[in-house]
Amino acid sequence: MSRTTVGVFVVAAIVASRELLVHAARLALAPRHPVATVAPFSCDAVSARDIIAPAARIDSGEYTFTLVATGGPSSGASVRGRLWLRRTSTLDTASAPGTRALVADTARIPLYGAANVDFSGVGAPIDAGPSATATDPHSFDPLRPGALVTHHTSRVLGEGRWRLLIGTTANVRRAPCDSAGDCPATPTAGSGLALTVSKIDGGQFAGDWTVVGVEDGARGYFCAVPVHYFGFPYPQKRHIP
Repeated sequence: MSRTTVGVFVVAAIVASRELLVHAARLALAPRHPVATVAPFSCDAVSARDIIAPAARIDSGEYTFTLVATGGPSSGASVRGRLWLRRTSTLDTASAPGTRALVADTARIPLYGAANVDFSGVGAPIDAGPSATATDPHSFDPLRPGALVTHHTSRVLGEGRWRLLIGTTANVRRAPCDSAGDCPATPTAGSGLALTVSKIDGGQFAGDWTVVGVEDGARGYFCAVPVHYFGFPYPQKRHIP
């Protein structure tokens, strides 16, 4: 083997070692986030004995989202899709230039996002057309999102109340609070779903849902199982694909 050939191998080995060290350093310095554990696709109604621990939280991430109808014209039916949730920030801006979120709303509205589910399959169609007053469930606009997660702690009971609003006229982070302290107040007209979280456990959350503005008895329960969690910072999206 000539000296030239040996030299080539030595240079190649040095370059390979350098690339390996750089890659190892990137892995070591990369932010570490918990990995979601994908549970079997089952969804059961929440028991009345289930409680939410004071320190329980809903994480930002992508979830398998299942809804089961127990009342209304589609009673017994179920649908499954995706729910995306991101952390709110006081620096969030809407699609309209220069519009900011309320400064103090990140505590009562900790998450926003979007949903991709065939809600009509459980008797909960959402009017998301051009003339609709409610927000499109697919919207990732931080100030008018398709999904809004609210959290309110009762000073009297010391219990936390978690809700989700999907595709409603109240999916606006500048909407006022109601007398119970919920921000925004659950709408009584329009379309969309109001969901009450009754269980948060192991990254999953579940509860009951009702349809807004429809009096046909459509209601049921839901489950959200994490697929993966979002890191921070994350790219802003205005609309899911």
